[in-house]
Amino acid sequence: MPPRNDRPRRSAPTRLGAEQLKWVAQNRQTPPPAQAIGPAARAEDIDGSGARRFAREVYDAIGALVDAPFRENCAFDDVHAGTVRILVKQPEMLYAIRSVWQARLTRELARMCRRGNVRKVVFAVQADDAADRPERGGVKFPQR
Repeated sequence: MPPRNDRPRRSAPTRLGAEQLKWVAQNRQTPPPAQAIGPAARAEDIDGSGARRFAREVYDAIGALVDAPFRENCAFDDVHAGTVRILVKQPEMLYAIRSVWQARLTRELARMCRRGNVRKVVFAVQADDAADRPERGGVKFPQR
């Protein structure tokens, strides 16, 4: 290996000009937002033949497992990349529901759902503006 002084110098990183930076700023694209299951489940996917069949399968499996207090306080929001998101109406119920149902649902959904892999169940408090925007309120579980 040649001594440090004899090695050729590397060129410095190229600097972008003002016109190039302007072009980058004008052509910046943002990814489209993910579609929530709420409005879709109420419309075309309710029969299980739509594009969100796995979400419908998870929704049905949760509906078969849970009890009446869970149904009153929770709603199904979405399933994405193995993570099931469930909305809780009242913040004071979040800890009680999570402590009872999180491990049980994770275990049972991994066993019951054959189309995909459920790795995690996440509980979140329902947003305050759900009354104004019903699509953010999730899909309620049917009462038995």
